[in-house]
Amino acid sequence: MEDLTVSNCTFNGTDSGIRIKTPRGNGGLAQNLTYENLTMTNVKNPIYINDYYPERTAPKDPSTEKVEPVTDRTPIIKNITIRDLTVTHCPNAGTIQGIPEMPVSGVTFSNVTISASTGMIIYHVKGVRFINSKITAESGKALMTYDAEVTGLE
Repeated sequence: MEDLTVSNCTFNGTDSGIRIKTPRGNGGLAQNLTYENLTMTNVKNPIYINDYYPERTAPKDPSTEKVEPVTDRTPIIKNITIRDLTVTHCPNAGTIQGIPEMPVSGVTFSNVTISASTGMIIYHVKGVRFINSKITAESGKALMTYDAEVTGLE
């Protein structure tokens, strides 16, 4: 999947908003993806980018993950722009979970406001930038990271 643009959409009560999922060892390339001018209300997973699909294959503790050899079946997710997004009344702020041998890379959030019950989880990701953006969680931390390069959020 390359050079995809999703714009001017409203999600209300859906299971997912922005969703990119691939199973480790059966992936491919997803790059240059743009999501813009979106509104999400009461969406179960407003942002869900995951190289562990189905989710039950993900380790409970990311520090226990083993690095696997990179092959032509290793998922590569890179260069994602999410801009002008408003998320309200959602159970979580989102999940971005790469794999240690091929982290998700180059995710930019610009003019994004997320208000959710719990915060965003970012594991094995490089180059996440928040520009003029804010995450608010009703309980717990707004942002939980492991092996992640994140800038622009306090």
